[in-house]
Amino acid sequence: MCAHKPISYLIAACLVVAFNVPSPAAEGTTPAVEIAAQPGTPVRITNFRFDASGGAMIAFQYDVQNKSGQGLLAVEVHWEAQTGETSNTFPNRSDNWLTGQLAADHSEHFQVSNVANFPRQPLTHLVGTIAYVELEDGTQFGTDAAEIGKQIDAARRAVTASYAKLLDTFNSGGSEALTQALKLQSAVRGQDPAVQEATGRLVGILDDQGVDAVVKELQRVATLSIPEAHP
Repeated sequence: MCAHKPISYLIAACLVVAFNVPSPAAEGTTPAVEIAAQPGTPVRITNFRFDASGGAMIAFQYDVQNKSGQGLLAVEVHWEAQTGETSNTFPNRSDNWLTGQLAADHSEHFQVSNVANFPRQPLTHLVGTIAYVELEDGTQFGTDAAEIGKQIDAARRAVTASYAKLLDTFNSGGSEALTQALKLQSAVRGQDPAVQEATGRLVGILDDQGVDAVVKELQRVATLSIPEAHP
């Protein structure tokens, strides 16, 4: 993997790290890639690289490194891609509250793919803004921390309610009723994305470890408290 020397400077109260990375999506050009964050934001984006993709798609991957000295619960990066005169913004969120926080000085890997490049023009500029960071002690950082924090809190409550309902189904109807309810829930379309992701996780546990493991996970989550954020 190629090493890139970052150039850092302050602009509009944000820390911006700029570097150029060869891109297969922009053949014959070298798109500018910038990472923007408020000063003091305790995470870093590292190991950025573009992936091979057709001209109709944009794909890349990167790591988020936790430099806070404590556990990292959630992070969201907003990516803005400039292709010709068209600008396309898309978020990439990770909430580790349910599965276990990211330890200090550890990194989480992200892969972004299937981002439509329409109209098909070379990618010229990509900006990643660290919009939200939530630490173990509830402290929040980011350019849009207040709004995203509300969204994540609502998503956690929706997941908790969904898990509680499934646990009630097991307590009243047993393993067979739980399995049927879980499969029916996983087939529902248009539900809360966080609930859909959490349901998919339970289906994976069911397939890999069986219904007893699903019950243990539902019981574990029932003992968790939703974190209180501190902007």
